[in-house]
Amino acid sequence: MVEHSLTQTAPTGAEMDRMRRASETDDERALADPQSFGVALSDYIAQGDWRLFFLFRDATERVQAADVAASAQRYFRREQSHSRCLCSGRQARACRDSGAPVDPGHVEGLHAARDHRGR
Repeated sequence: MVEHSLTQTAPTGAEMDRMRRASETDDERALADPQSFGVALSDYIAQGDWRLFFLFRDATERVQAADVAASAQRYFRREQSHSRCLCSGRQARACRDSGAPVDPGHVEGLHAARDHRGR
């Protein structure tokens, strides 16, 4: 079970390298194909800002195993195993009205994207 294993031990260096290579490959493929890149950007536009694509790409390059382990301990809890609403604006209000929790990290990500200047 992922939530249990990540809270017990941090990912190894090899696992982090594999994740970075896979993410880098996905990003390069998306950038190489205009249709694929358009779809990827539209997903981030739906989340609130097209620059999130680049923000997340750059953040993935910098993330450390200790960061992953700390996040796992903070967020992967049995009592929190339900869906999170990753919406903004009108959609977030609808999520709040439905009782689904809104992820505050998503809102912080939108603010970071606005100020992101790339690599």
